[in-house]
Amino acid sequence: MLLNNAKNKQVNTTAAGTEMKFNKRTLALAAAGVLSLGSVAQAEEAAQHQVLTALSSTTLSGYVSTSAIWKFGTGNANLPGRSYDGPNKQDSFNLDVVKLSLEKPLDEGQWSAGYKTELLFGPDANTFNTTSTAAGDNQDFAIKQAYVALRAPVGNGLDFKLGVWDTIIGYEVFDAGSNPNYSRSYGYFLEPTTYTGLQASYHVTDWLSVTGGVADTSSPTINGHSHVESIKSYLGSITITAPDSMGFLKGAALYGGVIDNGKTVAFASDVVNYYAGVTIPTPIEGLSFGAAYDYRGSSHRGTLGTGGYVPSTYANAVGVYSSYQFTEKMKLNVRGEYASGSPGSFGDVTTGALHGVKLLGVTTTLDYNLWANLLSRVEFRWDHDASGGGNAFGGTVPGVAGVSGFGGGDALAAENLYGVGGYNGAGSSFKGTQKNALSIACNLIYKFESSCASASLSCPSRLQSGGVFFFLQSYLKRILMLQGKTSVMFVCAINLFRLQRDDPYRSSRPRIHASLPERDLWQPFQRTPHRQIGSGHIG
Repeated sequence: MLLNNAKNKQVNTTAAGTEMKFNKRTLALAAAGVLSLGSVAQAEEAAQHQVLTALSSTTLSGYVSTSAIWKFGTGNANLPGRSYDGPNKQDSFNLDVVKLSLEKPLDEGQWSAGYKTELLFGPDANTFNTTSTAAGDNQDFAIKQAYVALRAPVGNGLDFKLGVWDTIIGYEVFDAGSNPNYSRSYGYFLEPTTYTGLQASYHVTDWLSVTGGVADTSSPTINGHSHVESIKSYLGSITITAPDSMGFLKGAALYGGVIDNGKTVAFASDVVNYYAGVTIPTPIEGLSFGAAYDYRGSSHRGTLGTGGYVPSTYANAVGVYSSYQFTEKMKLNVRGEYASGSPGSFGDVTTGALHGVKLLGVTTTLDYNLWANLLSRVEFRWDHDASGGGNAFGGTVPGVAGVSGFGGGDALAAENLYGVGGYNGAGSSFKGTQKNALSIACNLIYKFESSCASASLSCPSRLQSGGVFFFLQSYLKRILMLQGKTSVMFVCAINLFRLQRDDPYRSSRPRIHASLPERDLWQPFQRTPHRQIGSGHIG
């Protein structure tokens, strides 16, 4: 009985100034000469060292993004072309998103392996909407990326990603801090966000890179395969980068990509995306320019003249970017854009069957890094309805595109159903009340990062492990249980990092600082705004 009770009890023994923990059964065996405490300590240390070595290249990072937005005028029901600053965020203080990332990037080895997991929490996670086929409502949670990365020694190295990964096209990305502006462009609105599949990338030379992939469908639903097992989405892109020999143009990049999206359900339309982009430095220090073009088209479905017929649609977006770094802390970014397409292409309600949508936009964003590790920005945005078919913006009732059943004296009936100002006559749809939309936004993003470059864990730029990870683990468990969800993968990762708290040699190692140098922390945000081949992120 006493022996059984002793199995779970531990005795602390000090050796060479390090506290080791042994249970009473181990001590009894050692006293009998069956084993030695030294061998037990070495075995425990070796096992723990293997785990810590595996974690040595792992990075835990993320950010918290908040905003306050004020839109001039009354009525925010209609705001076409917006992605993460739509009607529900206007005239209010907002939590945008909390992002947590756990990554072990590929090293320089020929047979290199790694992984990346990005989790989103908050309102923007619902908009991103990557629920799996086995889940229901996302409830403020989404998996942005979760893949295993591999490298095979083919030529210069062939890199693979298997799992959930970001789309390979686009000038802008989900992470607002990695974009020139806080609000997303019309072009971003047209692009798919994420795929579940296999991606391969290869650096042909220093100036030429290619990427290809095959995935389930364009739906953000994870594991959301097509109704026909042979239908997949196919992706391809190419990047040309100017070499150092081109003087001030070195680093300029020309990018092109195409995505043929697989059908998600029977009789759905075929959807294709084309993208082209360029970034150009200038002889003026701190000044750079960029441009992007997006096209999305869908085929018709059904038979003409029948009730199930849906015509083909198209949408274009052109964006021009300029950026000037005044000082190390202050930067000005300006974006001008024009978009056009079939009715409803941008979530618009400007027109019915008689007109297409045409939108103009100018966005000016001032970045100023006053606090360490914090990106603060103020943004002014102006959008204009140039379609000539009505008013795209404002109103208190969301419009319904393509409705033309009311006319003449029936307009009053339409107003009774959809609200005053919600209808603009025969042949039109229900829509907004404003030709222009003007808004001002304040965006604050705090970014944190925890990494370690060696198995010795003697890195000064890592977050405090013990209490921080324990709190984070407990907090996330409570959130996920309240939402009826599980996140075993992330909780396990937190537990692995907590192994550092029980490291027997932890007291002899340098203390870990909780903050990072501002320049190192924000370096990823000062980038050429194109998806770099093989990196899986904005470089």
